[in-house]
Amino acid sequence: IFDTRSVMLSMAGLFGGPVIGGIAAAIAGGYRAWLGGGGAPVGVAVVLSCVLLGLAYRHCHRRGWLKIGIPQLLAFGLVVHLVVVYQFTFLPADVVGKVMENIALPLILAFTPATALLGTLLHSIELQIQTAASLAVSERRFKEIAESASDWIWEMGPDLRFTYFYDADQDLMDFDRTKQIGWKREDGVPQFELDGNPQKWAAHNADLEARRPFRNFEYISSAPQDGLRYVRINGTPVFGTDGSFLGYRGTGT
Repeated sequence: IFDTRSVMLSMAGLFGGPVIGGIAAAIAGGYRAWLGGGGAPVGVAVVLSCVLLGLAYRHCHRRGWLKIGIPQLLAFGLVVHLVVVYQFTFLPADVVGKVMENIALPLILAFTPATALLGTLLHSIELQIQTAASLAVSERRFKEIAESASDWIWEMGPDLRFTYFYDADQDLMDFDRTKQIGWKREDGVPQFELDGNPQKWAAHNADLEARRPFRNFEYISSAPQDGLRYVRINGTPVFGTDGSFLGYRGTGT
């Protein structure tokens, strides 16, 4: 009874759900029953109650009734171990007094913060997994959209050099995208030329230097097979969480 199974089993219910919690309860409860002795029924009851309390917390969290944070986990750990201590009162009569005198308070004081510590660690890992999964979904969605879009897609770094072209660009403008990585906007000549309007170029330059979004800026593309084409691009500045400028992302047609 007096080990950290209460901490681990409650976390199995909270973060593992019914399947993992059930497996953990079956293993721990089965082993305690196999050991036998006068405290076996209480030991099995402790196992089941810890998992069930974890599952109850999980249910409340998923319904939006409870958050998972340090204060909530401390309260949860306290509830779990108060329930465990209460179950100690069903031990054989000759053991109850000694257990309550020597074990109950240290167990509550030690295992309550241990529950919060382990729960915080598991919650952090869970959030990382969820973030990675969401990122993978977003990347797949972006790729699917890009593959079906008629526009081409580009990115610039903070030094305003091209860092990315989507593959469809080569079909649209008849150039090898791998050769354009590292270009600055001025390096496109003769592949890209302005339409002879220096004022427009100056305004575009000002937008870029001021990190402003721009819309419908036109280049002239000289494609070897098709001659001249007008290329219209849109761009949006990208900033990091600390406000630092990361570059531009945009589309073109």
